[in-house]
Amino acid sequence: MTQAQRSEYAQAVWDAFLEHSGSTRLMASPLEFDLIRRWMDEVPLRVVLRGIWDCTGRGKTLAYYSDPVREAAQHWHEATA
Repeated sequence: MTQAQRSEYAQAVWDAFLEHSGSTRLMASPLEFDLIRRWMDEVPLRVVLRGIWDCTGRGKTLAYYSDPVREAAQHWHEATA
């Protein structure tokens, strides 16, 4: 993945988080950015976005969406196996 693609991935995840959570924060914390990087290395963007949007609650941090993203990733892995 190129640097431009990594930036686009991170921005798309952050934008989805902001929209779904209703947060107005401008930047991710270092821990949130580490989470985005981990997802970037392991999970396609569309799967991460699905996990965020399928979450029924509204978290104040991106970590709140970790379990729904993990579940979406498991479904994706099973479907592609």
